[in-house]
Formats: sequence, structure tokens, C-alpha cells
Amino acid sequence: MIHPLLSRFLRLSITAALLTSVAKAGNSDPILRIGRALTPAEAKVELDQLSNSYSDLAGWEDRR
Repeated sequence: MIHPLLSRFLRLSITAALLTSVAKAGNSDPILRIGRALTPAEAKVELDQLSNSYSDLAGWEDRR
């Protein structure tokens, strides 16, 4: 069991990292990561957020 303060800190850290990633994604520069930058759970959250940001294939393809 994780201490409640540590759990809150981890959630805030992950949220800040994801918001930074999303902010940079609006930029033309790609987000590059080395190795295991995200845990599987963090990656799933990021992918879920990304998939929710596009409603159709045309929107996804226009992002490039």
C-alpha cells in the first residue's frame, strides 16, 4: 500500500508530465523519449488522452 501523500505526489507528477507532453505536442517538434520513459500504466493514460483528442481518422491524419 502506498502512502496517501506519495500517491498524491505521483498523480500530480504524472499529470504535470502529461500536460507538458500535450503542450509540446502542439508544437512542430516531436516528443522523443529514451528507454522506458513511461510505465505501462502511464503510457495507457497518455494513449487514452491522445485517442480522446481526435474524433475521426481525418482529424488524426491532419495532425501530421
